[in-house]
Amino acid sequence: MDTWGLTILAKARTLQGRLTALMMTRELFELYRAAAVAESFPAGAQPPEGLTWVEQELYRHLLGLEKGRVEQEFIPRERVVAELERWRVKAQ
Repeated sequence: MDTWGLTILAKARTLQGRLTALMMTRELFELYRAAAVAESFPAGAQPPEGLTWVEQELYRHLLGLEKGRVEQEFIPRERVVAELERWRVKAQ
């Protein structure tokens, strides 16, 4: 979760407009903020087109932090499985 990940998401939406982000929320970032590291070079000073309003707010929030990057591989497996299951159920 960082500005680059959100930028990639925005670009992917230009190809697939109905793309749903998984595990890219401020709530999840705050939950694992203790594992955050500095983003050495943010993707840009403004959120890219293609993000939802909530994702744009997350982008701006991350820009304002000294440690605005959480690598999703450090999120516990159980949480990842729960998020994927929530997405699967919602998609049915």
